[in-house]
Amino acid sequence: MATRPKTCENCEIEYRPARRDQKYCGTACRATAYRARRQTAAATDVATIPALAVPAPSPVTAPAGVTNATRGMPPEARRTVVGLIVVALLALAIIGYMVYSFLPLD
Repeated sequence: MATRPKTCENCEIEYRPARRDQKYCGTACRATAYRARRQTAAATDVATIPALAVPAPSPVTAPAGVTNATRGMPPEARRTVVGLIVVALLALAIIGYMVYSFLPLD
């Protein structure tokens, strides 16, 4: 018994199915449709979970005193860089005080 021509649900090409319940013209179309369904489902699942939903990006404006070196960095990294700079400046101040205090004034 010959089957009627059907239209592939993925590429929309007309083909003659080997089985009555066949939806796709071949393995490649079936795999492509599966990947598309899986990707759509994953995007839908992530979008429905509030903790995993990605907020829209906001325009990045650097606060006063932030140089181009730290612009665009995540806040945690920026705090780390600023903290290291503060520690370095304190160390220089302490070293300078120690050197100055041991120098003879004459």
